Amino acid sequence: MVGESVGDLAYLKHDSSIEPSGFELVTHPMEYRYAVEQFPWELLELLEELGCRSDHSVGIHVHVSRDGFDSAAHIFRWAKLIYRNESQTVALARRRSNYAAFSPIARARVKHTAKDDLPRFGMDRYQAINPHPRKSLEVRVFAGSLDRQQVQAALAFVAATVEYTRTLTCTQVVRHGGWEWEQFTTWVAQHEDYAPLRAEMETLACAY
Repeated sequence: MVGESVGDLAYLKHDSSIEPSGFELVTHPMEYRYAVEQFPWELLELLEELGCRSDHSVGIHVHVSRDGFDSAAHIFRWAKLIYRNESQTVALARRRSNYAAFSPIARARVKHTAKDDLPRFGMDRYQAINPHPRKSLEVRVFAGSLDRQQVQAALAFVAATVEYTRTLTCTQVVRHGGWEWEQFTTWVAQHEDYAPLRAEMETLACAY
């Protein structure tokens, strides 16, 4: 049933961390807007009605292609935005996990992550932003969910943070608090494409 619903958009995968008989849904690469418009979101509600649940030990992992950034500097600005707003990101993610840690070493080596300097990462993949995939960066912070708004908000957060930091300047960062959460949420409120993110932030009272 699940395989038929997702068609060519995704595939099912066994994961030993999901016991006793769970499965992982892995989507193929797609743009955020395409995912929101084309993924069969009603499937999540149907799975819940059938008694399925998202185990507390698993999460939503969102990959963003390195090719989707303008430069290493863009990746640096993006990662700094997320790491500098740990408490708000954790609230939005609905969990704090050792498998998606905001570790001091990850914060300190953002520049190496941005430059894809693998020999100097010096950390495992269990970071809020996993730098190890060869062609992408993996945001691991989000709790698993069968709630449409929560899942769409996870996708929207990653997409929005990438776009917000794309044109963020040093002047905006230094003089106008460009890395501050309030500046980011104000920007989100002005961009209707990220409505699921704004709705979830308001639900969780982390919109400001």
